[in-house]
Amino acid sequence: MWLSLQPRSQPALTKVIRELEIELGAPLLVRTSQGMLPTAQGQMLFEHALKVSSTLLAVTDRVRQLSGAYAASSVSAPCRWP
Repeated sequence: MWLSLQPRSQPALTKVIRELEIELGAPLLVRTSQGMLPTAQGQMLFEHALKVSSTLLAVTDRVRQLSGAYAASSVSAPCRWP
């Protein structure tokens, strides 16, 4: 499940979090009268999500850079897979 970065209403966000908790089989947040705190699983997911998000942004930028470089060149680069 990929979460959009679009603003969401509180009920919609609560629903997405609950669906994610069900999908993962683990609670992500502890709900208290003063708010919410991440569980160990929620904190770990958050930390990994930040890394994934950062990597995705870097890859997207790099692909766009390469696309611009290839568009400016009449020579296509060979496709090499490991």
